[in-house]
Order: sequence, then C-alpha cells, then structure tokens
Amino acid sequence: MVPACITAASGPAGQFEARAEDVSAMMKHRTLEVTALAVLLLLMTDIAAACDVDQGSPSLAAGSSASAPARADAGSPAPAKVANIPISAPTQASAPAASVAIALSPATVQVKRGETFSIEVQLVAGAQKLDAVQASLSFDPKYAQVVDTTGAPATAVEAGKALPTLLLNQADNAKGSIDYAAGAAFEPGKEPSGTFTLATMHLKALQAGQTTISFASAPPHKTEAAYGGKFVPVKEPAAGSITISP
Repeated sequence: MVPACITAASGPAGQFEARAEDVSAMMKHRTLEVTALAVLLLLMTDIAAACDVDQGSPSLAAGSSASAPARADAGSPAPAKVANIPISAPTQASAPAASVAIALSPATVQVKRGETFSIEVQLVAGAQKLDAVQASLSFDPKYAQVVDTTGAPATAVEAGKALPTLLLNQADNAKGSIDYAAGAAFEPGKEPSGTFTLATMHLKALQAGQTTISFASAPPHKTEAAYGGKFVPVKEPAAGSITISP
C-alpha cells in the first residue's frame, strides 16, 4: 500500500531512502538483537504515518493511526529508537495467513573444485502477497565462498528485483554467513506473489567434499516473510546440498 506522498520525488520519499540507509548501517553493526525485517516493517509504518494518511491514503503496516504513530502512555518508558523508528516486534496476523515456502534453486549442486556456481533464493508464495522478506543462510567456509560475477570474493549477494528496497545484504566468508532483507511499498495489487527470486548467491568451490547451505532461524539471523505489516508463516526451508569433486 503506498500513500501518495511516498511516490513524490522529494519529501517523505527521500526520508524513506535516508532512513533505510540508517537502518542498514545499524544492522551492519548488530547494535540491536532484532531482525532486519522487523526494522523494515517499522520503517514502513513510520513513513506511512508521516504521510497525509488522514485524507484516505492506506497505511503501510499494522499499528499506523490515521494521523500519527501511537505514543507511549504518560509515565510508561519510551521505546528504544534507531533512526527515529520505535523498536518493537511486529505482530503475527490476527487472521490465519497462507504459509509460503522459501527454497534454494537448484537444491542440489555438483561442481569441481575451483568452479563458480549460482544458487537462487526463491519465494514460493502462491496467492499470498508479500512486501518484505528476510533470508539468513549459513555455509561451511572451508568448502565455499561468496563471490561476485567475476569470481572475486564478495561481501554481498546479487539482489533480486521483486522487492527493490534493500535493507540488508551481507556475506561473511570468514564465518560462512549470508544475511539478506528487502521489501517495498507497493501500489495496491502490485505486490509480488507466486514464485519469484529474492536474491542470487554466486559461490566458488574451494575444496573437494560434501557440504550444505542452510537457512538460519535465530534472530537476528532469521528467515521470515511479511505482508501488510504482519508476519506470514514460512514453512521450514530445506538445506541445499553441494558436492565438490577434485
């Protein structure tokens, strides 16, 4: 859902981008034990509240009021803030939402040592619309490393196009971890659904053997999805298998 002011060339649109950069920097330094997706949803709520929503523009996320963000009652402690975003976890949907699946494609890879290969992180959402997704993965850095399209070691993966607002994109070849989160504010009916690519990992095989790449489940490294400011159930994703021959 997009309030009209978010599509403007300046004002709240610029504020949206500036705050997205602030949140991305915060997640990079891991100063809060919250997922990037939770912060993204709250960012969207905060920006919606800054728009003229009392003139009929729909809110971006649950918790937005018709005129201003909800404030703490007098005497209650103020919520922690990052880039002017109140930090508290978004809620689960009040009505059951269709579950979605997140998967690796291909799920099984066979390569030779020294070769580079690509694996897509795909959302299989069916009719369920999505406007924010986070995927966190782990791999054994003895067997593989994240590279760019030229084969050089990289610190990020290739972003997908379905969710164009990038919040988090980090690859750590020393720890063997990938954290990626993205979302967007969409015109009604424009939200992605069905099957689409969230991101593409380019990897290089380092030594012969059998290894896996799996999805993480503990905050802030977590795999989750949302729509309309509420989390959407995600089926437990399966790990991918990588076989490297000499």
